[in-house]
Amino acid sequence: MADRPGGTKWGPLEVLERLGGGPSSEVFRARATAGGPVVALRLLPAGTRTDSARAAAFVERGRQLARVEHPHLVRVSSAGVHGGRAGRTMELVDGPTLAQLVDEQGPFAPQELVATGTALCRALGALHAAGVVHGDVRARNVVRARGQRVVLLDPGAEPLPLRGTAASIPLGAGSPAYFAAPELLRGEAPAPASDLYALGALLHLLATGALPVMGEDLLALRAAHEKRGRRPRRKLRRDLPPALAAAIDRALAHDPRARFADAAEMERALQAQALATLPAPPAQAPGGVGTGRPWTWVAVVVVAVAGAAGIWPLLRGAPESALADGDAASAPVNVAPALEVRLFRAGRLQDEPLGTSAQVNPGDELYLMLAPAEDQYLYVLHRSADGRLAALLPIAPGTAAERVPAGERVRVPPVAEGRIVNWKAGPGGVELFLALGAREPIALLDAALVGRTAANPLLLEGLVGRYFETRDPPPGGVTRRSFAVAVRER
Repeated sequence: MADRPGGTKWGPLEVLERLGGGPSSEVFRARATAGGPVVALRLLPAGTRTDSARAAAFVERGRQLARVEHPHLVRVSSAGVHGGRAGRTMELVDGPTLAQLVDEQGPFAPQELVATGTALCRALGALHAAGVVHGDVRARNVVRARGQRVVLLDPGAEPLPLRGTAASIPLGAGSPAYFAAPELLRGEAPAPASDLYALGALLHLLATGALPVMGEDLLALRAAHEKRGRRPRRKLRRDLPPALAAAIDRALAHDPRARFADAAEMERALQAQALATLPAPPAQAPGGVGTGRPWTWVAVVVVAVAGAAGIWPLLRGAPESALADGDAASAPVNVAPALEVRLFRAGRLQDEPLGTSAQVNPGDELYLMLAPAEDQYLYVLHRSADGRLAALLPIAPGTAAERVPAGERVRVPPVAEGRIVNWKAGPGGVELFLALGAREPIALLDAALVGRTAANPLLLEGLVGRYFETRDPPPGGVTRRSFAVAVRER
């Protein structure tokens, strides 16, 4: 099956080629026989009994993962048994693994560490909130996909051989045992705390190029843990910022109770380090968005930013449309300033207001209108269909948000010398738009924007990507309006 592209099927899927795997499972490229997208298919080895406890656990874990959706988790679509083999289907994520990146490029810079760790904290937080423990966080199981999207793949099916002769078999490079918490090596059940330990071990590897604890086999590795034989990180990487080093060390604590209480707490520790390394926003006088900026220059900036985000701006010689009646975005969560945000599709005779979930055609022209009912600071973020993140407001790179007075209408993209700048919908996929309003500047966003992170998508994602996660309410005093635009396939 592994070596014969085409002609081999697993249920409704045609298996195209083997992508990789080991003794515990194999991963293939596959597609629906009736057409449709190419997917990844993970199968247990041929010969594994489908009525075994291992196969049942593998399928059940796949079904659990399919119920959790998150931008930094691989999207698992199904799990089951076909043709005598248990398997899972999921999105096919193209890109290098973190193991490949650290091998080829060496240790990560502090900003890369923060962004990667933040993304994985959010992925683990989503799993843990659903009652799911990942149990296989390691460098080979995380991919950096297009648009700098960090993706945690599904766990493999390789159990730790803690007893018998298997415990004395030499461990291979990248073995999950090297990322296993000490309590797992003692035979305890996986828990959220052991996932956080694994993330700490991964960040240690990315920071230093070395794993925190080593051993030739499981017996030696377990003994090294019990002797607190962790490698001295300071000797391996002396220039690591103290706050970042402290966060990694805490995640690697031998006692689970000494680690972070949850993934959110670990994320906050990493975010604190990120803010400490970014310049403070400059003081600004109150005024509307775009005050003192030449509109011709602003139009060029919009073209550059929108193009980088995967949506193409188009200049149209039509008058600006007024804010029309239509579906407004969802009501704000938590106490927040009043902000009306509408998404429009531009038309030749009349512009059409769209709802919070809309379908458009490739080439349709779109824009946002923001109308604050009280003075506030406004931000607009965009995530393209391929996962890339960009800041659309403030417009000029390297600037913090300005205070917008009540009653002023803000168009994004703005009018440029009497011409309308719209976005042009791409060839397919789902585009996400997010508008935020706050009575006070949002320090995290301003620090990220002033730090010119638009040129560093990975860091921008790590700092502000969490605002797209609607499962959590926004911070107090912040209004969030989100729009999902599905572009029909040609």
